[in-house]
Amino acid sequence: MRNAKIACPVAPAVAQRACEAITGKGAHENCVFDVRFTGDPGFAKGYELSQAVLANAAKQRPQALDCPSKIYLANNATTPDGMKGNGGFLTYDLASSAPRGAGKSCTYTRPDEPNWDPFIGRNLAADEASAAASGDAWRVTLKDGGTRTVTCPATIDIGPVAMYAGPGGTMPPLPAAWHVRAGSMQTLKFDTTSNQLPFALRCNYHGVSNVVLDVAP
Repeated sequence: MRNAKIACPVAPAVAQRACEAITGKGAHENCVFDVRFTGDPGFAKGYELSQAVLANAAKQRPQALDCPSKIYLANNATTPDGMKGNGGFLTYDLASSAPRGAGKSCTYTRPDEPNWDPFIGRNLAADEASAAASGDAWRVTLKDGGTRTVTCPATIDIGPVAMYAGPGGTMPPLPAAWHVRAGSMQTLKFDTTSNQLPFALRCNYHGVSNVVLDVAP
């Protein structure tokens, strides 16, 4: 993983053309970002597939009061320094359920997965020349000879954007009346900064905690 090939960015217009079929604003912006800075138009195909799955599954909902067997929380974490998650989903399995008023409270957990670390990151800004990892931070050298420090936060929140395991392997969004009550806090591992694609500055996270989903009647 640490020996990934160096990205070859492409022009914004090239990335826009590759992602023109992606209609959701956030998804379109993420697609353009990924294609532009990795130089790989194949990212757009992944977004197209995800868009098609969501479109086909959006009308499906689980039976009232059932706790889904799995939920998926999105890594959409952001920081003031411009770091952001890749939008990927972490899988949580149903551990227990209990009545809550007229609905249910569903508790989910996930296994400790040291080989799959959630991460946030960004690429170099227009005024930045290079970056080197230093403990839990990045020391960035500016084109004018100055420096700035970009620190990896101690924790990031995963969620609350979520989907659930629907019929036939689909991943529909949670119904509007259902709420993730407790997000997952991932604890920073200070030895896992890296420049792995698609980011030049990347902070990896690791850790587990329960997630509680309130299911409305």
